[in-house]
Amino acid sequence: MSYGKVAVFGGGLIGGSLGLELCGRKIAREVCFWGRDPEKLGAALSAGACTLHTTDLKEGAVGSEIIVLATPPAVILELMERLLPALEEGMLVIDVGSVKKDIIRKSDELGFEKYGAEFVGCHPMAGSEKTGVQNARPGLFENAPCVITPSPRNTQGMLEKAGAFWSTLGARIMRLDPEKHDFAVGVLSHLPHAVSSALLLSAFSALEDNATVSELSGTGFRDMTRIAGASASLWADIYLSNRDNLIAALDAFESSLKGFREAVLSGERERVEKFLENPAALKKGLEETPGMKG
Repeated sequence: MSYGKVAVFGGGLIGGSLGLELCGRKIAREVCFWGRDPEKLGAALSAGACTLHTTDLKEGAVGSEIIVLATPPAVILELMERLLPALEEGMLVIDVGSVKKDIIRKSDELGFEKYGAEFVGCHPMAGSEKTGVQNARPGLFENAPCVITPSPRNTQGMLEKAGAFWSTLGARIMRLDPEKHDFAVGVLSHLPHAVSSALLLSAFSALEDNATVSELSGTGFRDMTRIAGASASLWADIYLSNRDNLIAALDAFESSLKGFREAVLSGERERVEKFLENPAALKKGLEETPGMKG
């Protein structure tokens, strides 16, 4: 697959990694980055993530075959509305937002089809606790799931074009209803980050000694708290955008943790072992599922 002009709005980790792929593999004839900070845009150009950049939204959009909104969910909602006057016949607008219900509802309200364009909600589930174009890398999307969240307004052709775009970058495509997507990522993505943050806080609170935590924390603790180092601003936005689903996931986790606490409190080895058997079996089954290693 190859494309004409691809405009990337937001040149952070996801946008930067996308640009490196598009430029490095010559998937797009032209890659234009739009952003508000000229210094960050210059860094993206120096890194080889784009062929040109601009702080003018209309200039960034004009002549694009595909526009990718690679910003936090709240900014995606803002950009969708600002983009309307710049839309052209045949344009495909996609996003990378990790919460989809509000974004899809907004696209339906705006009616991109009135301008001859189409919006398709996407969520490439790839990333890192590190942020910024300086941490972007080629191959970030390789074998990562990318969820397409269709709207009733979408045409089959544009849904397939959005899927083909991410497939070209190595992603595994699946389709989910926006509400089902938001519930699933609340459990599988947002809850783990919250637990990671809480675990780190509880360790420092309990030990009251930074040196002890640093010197005694092993691979397990470091693995489980790695994602706690992600951007607080970005994750606060994600949590509040998916608040109800996150609360439901936290309630389920609290219930499981309470069950484990009660098993340990009983002092009965058999009860503790029985509690642990089910997660061990589930983990083994997960590792044997194609595309779900680790």
